[in-house]
Amino acid sequence: MKVDAIQPELEAFCVPLGVTVYDLRYQQEKLIVMLDRPAKPLDLAELAEISGSFSSFLDTREDLLAVLGNFELEVTTPGVERPLRRTEHFQKAAGKRIAIKLKRALAGRRRLWGILESTDGSEIIISDVTDSDPVNAVSRSAAKKKSTGDKTAASPPEGKADFVHAAELETAGPSVSLALYKGIVLDPEDIEEAHLYFDWREALSKAESSDKNYGDTDADSEYFSGEDLPDGPAGDMTTVTEGTLAPAHPRQTDFSRETANSDSDRRAKNG
Repeated sequence: MKVDAIQPELEAFCVPLGVTVYDLRYQQEKLIVMLDRPAKPLDLAELAEISGSFSSFLDTREDLLAVLGNFELEVTTPGVERPLRRTEHFQKAAGKRIAIKLKRALAGRRRLWGILESTDGSEIIISDVTDSDPVNAVSRSAAKKKSTGDKTAASPPEGKADFVHAAELETAGPSVSLALYKGIVLDPEDIEEAHLYFDWREALSKAESSDKNYGDTDADSEYFSGEDLPDGPAGDMTTVTEGTLAPAHPRQTDFSRETANSDSDRRAKNG
């Protein structure tokens, strides 16, 4: 695969820059390089500079250009809802709420939300599983209670069954309640895509708490740690949902590799 050929080279290139390659994908003639810096999120200016460095580096590597062919280069960050594609991604997300889309339905559901308990690479254990967006579900529930005047809070069922393996739910219908179980054990191969879940209600609550405790060193450091906040400017919802995307390098148009393309064209004409 094209990614397998270039990933070790880009990872080594990133070491002196103090960043890591969180993910690397090649799709529809686009090379998507997702960078991470846990200590301090990357900003747009830094991404633009790194994008230019990548471009210059690849111009010197005819062997890699031969593998990639004509392509566009996109340099971005994972964002708060960072994708989970590798075992190490899931391991680092342990204890956090994630969203999952399954390749095939389990008990009539293909989309699940829950707390990632643990994974050893062969199994992924999810607890507190629901088949609806947690924040939206809370909002709908609150709206319904307000309209009906029902002030009683729904309580989870008592005496939940143990964790259930996904295989046991493959033939079950949607009438089976996932709330009956402590959680689900998934095979990584069952997952089509997954990402961290960004709870905007919790983020707003932290922001309000930070405002109230302005000047409190501990509170401020927790809020601005970067763990639950977007990589870009606060309030930029595009950044919240999609991560930070570097602007086009001056030598590029929409990240297209004009030099590689023009070289390829010249080789084709001279061939």
